[in-house]
Amino acid sequence: MSDEPVAKPTLAVFDIDGTILPGCSAEQIFVRYLRSHGELGLRDAARFALSLLTALPRGWTSATKANKSYLSGKSIDRIERLARECFREEITHKISPVACRKIKEHRTGGCQIVLLSGTLSPLLECFRHHLRVDGAWGVTLQVQGDRYTGNIDGIHPYGSGKVQIVHTSYGPGAYDIENSFAYADHSADLDFLQSFGNPFIVNATGRLAAKARRLGIGLIQF
Repeated sequence: MSDEPVAKPTLAVFDIDGTILPGCSAEQIFVRYLRSHGELGLRDAARFALSLLTALPRGWTSATKANKSYLSGKSIDRIERLARECFREEITHKISPVACRKIKEHRTGGCQIVLLSGTLSPLLECFRHHLRVDGAWGVTLQVQGDRYTGNIDGIHPYGSGKVQIVHTSYGPGAYDIENSFAYADHSADLDFLQSFGNPFIVNATGRLAAKARRLGIGLIQF
C-alpha cells in the first residue's frame, strides 16, 4: 500500500452581490420584483420599519442586512415561484460573464465551486442550479408550516458569519485551504477572504483597493 498522503480538495468560493452580480444586490432586485407583483404592500413596509427600529441598538448593518421581516407570513411556495421568475427575468442577464468564465476555469482545474453569500435561500437555489456549483451557503429563512416567519435560521452569512461558516464547514482538516481561492467585493469580506491562500477583491477602487494591496489580497475585475 502507498504511504503517500491523499490530496485534499481545493475550493473556489464566490460571493454573489457585487461579485458574480457586479454593482447589484439580488435581494434588492427581488424586493422590487415582489412589489411590482403585489406581494409587498404598506403593511409589509411598516413591519420592516418597526423591526428596523427595534434592531438598531445592535448596529445599522445588523439591523438592515439581517432584517427579513418583510417576508413574515408569506407563502413559501409563492415566494419560491416568484424567486425563480425574478431570477429568470431580472437577474440572469446581470450575471458577470467574466465570473462565469472564472468559475469554469476553477472547475476545470479541479476546484469544488462554492457560493457563500447573504443572498436569500430561494434566490440562492436559482444561482446554484444556474451556475452548477458544488455547494451554496446563503440566508436560510425560518419557516413555520407553509409560511416564512421573517427570521433567519442559523448563521447569517455576512462579515464574521462567513468566517464562521468557512471554519466549521471547510476547515483545513478536510480541504486544502492554502491552495483554495475566494472572491468577494466588500470591506466586510476581508477577514473571510484572508481565510484562503488565494483571496481576491472584486471590482475594488480607492481605499478598498489600497487596503487589499496592503493585506496581500489580489484585485480582479468582474
